[in-house]
Amino acid sequence: MVTTSHPCSEKSSRWEKGTRYYETRLHQDLWGSWVVTRVWGRRGTAWGQVRHLPCGSYAEGLEMLTAIAMRRRQRGYVGVEDAENGGDEAAC
Repeated sequence: MVTTSHPCSEKSSRWEKGTRYYETRLHQDLWGSWVVTRVWGRRGTAWGQVRHLPCGSYAEGLEMLTAIAMRRRQRGYVGVEDAENGGDEAAC
């Protein structure tokens, strides 16, 4: 099933703590399904991991991003402004 693109079709965030980083991105795949991509690792190295989590809808993806953001803050990570959207999620 292909869904139409949402006006705010992509959300991304980045957090850092010491030498560690954590990134999330909500986007559509080639078939129009929503996916949350998580990337984490150590800054300055090629080592890290990537996980793609399918979402049932854009709203479900936003809920997942909210839960991830809460967990990052609980673990002491600090949000870094995204250069692509200026860190302004309210712009959508």
